[in-house]
Amino acid sequence: MLGLPEAPEPEFPAEHPQLLPARSGRFLTARPDDPQFVSVTEQGGRFYVEREYGLTELTPTADGGWQIGTLEEKLYFLEDRILYRFPSRFLTLKPALPCPEDFLEAGTYLEEETSMTVEFAPADGGLSVRHPRFGTAVLYSAADSPEDAAFSFGPDFTMYVKRGPEGLILDGYRVRGLLCRRV
Repeated sequence: MLGLPEAPEPEFPAEHPQLLPARSGRFLTARPDDPQFVSVTEQGGRFYVEREYGLTELTPTADGGWQIGTLEEKLYFLEDRILYRFPSRFLTLKPALPCPEDFLEAGTYLEEETSMTVEFAPADGGLSVRHPRFGTAVLYSAADSPEDAAFSFGPDFTMYVKRGPEGLILDGYRVRGLLCRRV
């Protein structure tokens, strides 16, 4: 329609173990990929992915993947990760675990340029992050990269969090290096 050339299908990664059936869980990318968070739930024997406006059903496909609703996106479940296939590439997501309370210093942090505040507080043995507009979310880290953490208020507001010498550094899809100092 726009006169753009067709994008080639992404190649399935050559080295992968046996594909497994879908399973519930929370999954997270690791750097250097942009932050992506996927939450899969099971209800009545069917699997769903949490999307912007609710749950989207996963449908099994002939190649062993699970299509996300009517989107051109699929999930492939492996023993220690999932592969998320977009129309042009694959992302690897690892199981996400809540960060321990001592991951960072609890308190309110301010990003001066945008006047954004976020508050980190202990919650249920882990940490929660609260944003005045978006509410509260859990701070997670990928099982094999605990030095980085991430939170997600939905697909348009998912960010990595890491400790820096002057405060916390937030990195997201469209923004990098937001320095948040404790107030």
